[in-house]
Amino acid sequence: MLVYYEGNDRKRETFADPKDAKTRAEEVANKLSTGQAAALTLTENDKFAYVEAVKVLKPTGIPLHLAATEFAKAWEVLGGHSVLDAAKYFAKRHPTKLPSKMVSDVVREFIDSRTKNKKSKRYTDDLECRLGKFKKKFPTCSASIEAEQLKSFLDGLDLSARSYNNFKLALMSLFNYAKRNEYLGWTGTRSIG
Repeated sequence: MLVYYEGNDRKRETFADPKDAKTRAEEVANKLSTGQAAALTLTENDKFAYVEAVKVLKPTGIPLHLAATEFAKAWEVLGGHSVLDAAKYFAKRHPTKLPSKMVSDVVREFIDSRTKNKKSKRYTDDLECRLGKFKKKFPTCSASIEAEQLKSFLDGLDLSARSYNNFKLALMSLFNYAKRNEYLGWTGTRSIG
């Protein structure tokens, strides 16, 4: 005789041959140890939900248990708000297909646009000086720069309050230009100082 629990149900099986009982006991023990017994107690709705979830996740390559864990953590971080809305907001602020414009190229383009718009020589010379320091410090793709890096750059210049603000305005103008031309996805220029 073999007695075991499957979920909340007590199961009892009898066998004429002790070898059959032992074989069946090993099968049940293997199922219980690998968690397969729980799968045996799924309702039809649970089975359907599981199959659908696995099918939806297949293109991502993420297993169901990891997706559920990620979702639960994201939901908690968002205070119960929509995870999809948060993802859409993030995607809008961080587009995946931005051109690889180097900072030096964006600075050159920006200053050229100011010159073409008949801005004063003094203003464009000021931009050359301030943004020249910036492009030397950031020989990288413009889309990779974060607001915190801009603030850190400004704070490291050891400037008077007036010069700090002038530098900040030049950077804000540069990054607003880059945003308008879709060279970067974030709009964090207000948070740089």
